[in-house]
Amino acid sequence: MDSKSEPIKFFVKDILGCQCEDSVFESIVQEKEVRLEPELLVNRVLIIGNRLLIYLYFFNNYNKNDLDVILPKLIAHGRAWREDRNLNRFRLVIISNDPTEFETQANEIFVKNIGNDEKIHLHVLSENDINLLITEMNK
Repeated sequence: MDSKSEPIKFFVKDILGCQCEDSVFESIVQEKEVRLEPELLVNRVLIIGNRLLIYLYFFNNYNKNDLDVILPKLIAHGRAWREDRNLNRFRLVIISNDPTEFETQANEIFVKNIGNDEKIHLHVLSENDINLLITEMNK
């Protein structure tokens, strides 16, 4: 594993709580600014070990009511991407400079939209929690 994958491994295991084996981090694919729909752009997509799909979505310039529209779309696209590529899990990471403002609402919308799919997870994080990761990923 190279040094560039260490921040991602830390993020996935220690911040998101994934129980992945270390060997999955030998394969990390990153895509920046992935357009899912004309009006929907995911800031970063990670595929770890051809098993785990992660969307990083920055939710800073929105009204919290926009979650009702955006979150179901992100979940649907992530589920489809996971299934189309035969991946095991999908983790949707919503990042904001003030996540406490909408975290409860995000969790309610999430639960309504995943059905009984236990392989989709939502994480609502502060930008401060992931500044080091973003810095390392942008190098």
